[in-house]
This record gives sequence, C-alpha cells and structure tokens, in this order.
Amino acid sequence: MRVGAPDGPKRVFQTLTKLDGAGNPTAEEFHYQFDSVGRLTHAAFAQTAQNGSAPYYTAEEPADSRAHAVYQYGPGGQMWGLAQYWEVLGTGEYPYSSEPIVGSRYYSMNGAAYVPYYDELGLRERLDVMVNSSGAWAVSRSEFYTYDVLGQLTWRNFGLTGVQRYVWDEVNRAQSICGETVGARYEYRADGMRVKKVADLTITWNPGDENQGSGFYDENLSVNKPTTRYYYDGQMCVEEDYTVWVGPFQGQSTEVTRYGVGARGIDWMEKSGSGGGVSFPLYDGHGNMIATLSRSGSGSFAVSNARSYDVWGSTWGTSRTTSLGFSTCGLGTTSRGRGGS
Repeated sequence: MRVGAPDGPKRVFQTLTKLDGAGNPTAEEFHYQFDSVGRLTHAAFAQTAQNGSAPYYTAEEPADSRAHAVYQYGPGGQMWGLAQYWEVLGTGEYPYSSEPIVGSRYYSMNGAAYVPYYDELGLRERLDVMVNSSGAWAVSRSEFYTYDVLGQLTWRNFGLTGVQRYVWDEVNRAQSICGETVGARYEYRADGMRVKKVADLTITWNPGDENQGSGFYDENLSVNKPTTRYYYDGQMCVEEDYTVWVGPFQGQSTEVTRYGVGARGIDWMEKSGSGGGVSFPLYDGHGNMIATLSRSGSGSFAVSNARSYDVWGSTWGTSRTTSLGFSTCGLGTTSRGRGGS
C-alpha cells in the first residue's frame, strides 16, 4: 500500500493506494477525511474506476461506484453515529445503514430484548432474552454465567443446554473456548497477539491433552485438526492461513487471506481458494464488523456475511447475501463485563 498525506501541519494520510508486484499504483484506492483533531469523519472505499490507468480517480472522472462511511461525534469527542452508503455515479446515494449508538440497560434487537443481571462485584450472572407475544413480554430463554476468583468467565449455562467452557492461561488470555459441538484452543506470542487457532474441539476435550487438540504445523502428525495461523505487521494482522484435511486423495488444503490496513483498521481483504475474492469490511461504531462488501468481477458488489450482535459483542445472528441499498445492518457493542467472551 502507498500512503499520501494532505497539505498542512497535521500529517494524516488522505489516500491509500494498493501497489502491484512492480510497485505501480492500482485502481484499489481508499480516500479519507479527518477533522481538525485528527478524528476520521469520512471514508470512501470499494471504488470502481472510470480510467483504465493511473491516475484512476480524478475530479473530472471520479469513481463510477463506491462505498462511504460517515462518522459523527459529540461535543465530548464520543462517537454519536456512523452511517454507511453505497453511491452509483449519477444516481445519488442510498443509505443501507444509518443508526445512532445508544446505550441502555434493556437492549432491543430483532424483536428481542436483553435484560442482564449482575452480582455484587459487577459480574454478569444472568441474561434474560425476552420476546413480545400479543403485547406482553415474556422470558424466552436465560443464560447463566460462572466465574473464577479472578473474575474470569469459566462457564456459560453450566449443566444446562448450550453449555460453554472458558479456560484462561496464567496471564488471562483465552486458552480455549468450547461448547457441545464447536470449540477451539489458542496460542499466543510473547506480546499477547494470537498466532494459532486449532478448531473442531468440543467441551469433552481436556485442555491438558495437547495431542488430542493437535492441529497442523506441530510435532504430532497423527491428529491434524483445522488450523489457522496469524501473521502481523507490528500488532496489526496482515495475513492468515487456514489449513484443513480434505481427504486421503486430496490431502490438506490451505487458504490464505491477506489484509490491507487503512484508517478504519482493516480496509481490504483478499482470500485465495474456491471461495476467494476481494471484499471490504463494514463496521459499526464500536468496531464490530457488521458485514462485508464482496466484489464480483471488476465492479459488481453485494453485501454479504451480515451480522448482528448482542450487548456484549457476541454474534447474535447472520445472513449471507443481500442487495446493495436495501440492507439494514444491526449495530452492536463490544462492551463486556470482566470475564466476557
């Protein structure tokens, strides 16, 4: 990527350009605007160029289509809202996500209300999910949480349906999170950044049994569960690979995902393999990725992998693909009590 800085004393970049293998600029370009104190106010991405060569975007020939993220801040500097738009040249802008960030004890989403309860230490001990039927609210289901003496979450729904176990290492990093059907264990480097995830584990797995929880790229060659490795530039993830066993004739398969880092964080993703391609993350004001803009061909996009979140940042629901201009993506939060997952 190549970064361009604006004129003036504040040196924050306004353009970010992806370079090809020879170091030449490509049409993959990102534009940013900041306020006087350096806060991001506007980002343009997923652009389709009119020009066939650099410069790909000019005042006379701007992008044929592009996505926008527009940020609003309060007097105290807190973010009040984030609106996201899809623009097609000559047809105007169509908002597909435009909601304020609201905090409340009772959090309503997708027809359900979440009511949390806390113990005397401020730890969430129960969460009631309520639905409205014929004008009356009733508890649809409840979740219960158990903690260790350090306040780290150890169980969700212990002894009940939907049980999940959380295991932490000596420096409070998640060592494994396992449920009845899915789970994973994690490895970290010295500064705490995750370097490996081994999946396909369940709650019956013993965290002390590293052989049974073995993935690829270790000394145990008899157990190779799906494995993801993470690579960083400093502390920002720029690449990951996912390796899975396909079968005795195909052997193992590895998919690589590369990330481009911009003013919004990860601004661009490219994945290899049969389901690969280029996509652009869409975020809410809390940093949750609420969907992706997936590119098909040179200039066709669709909103895919839309997600909604509960009050603690856990994924509440997903949908695969929706049409541009008509998808409303739910806002969530990443706020968690101590021991949150």
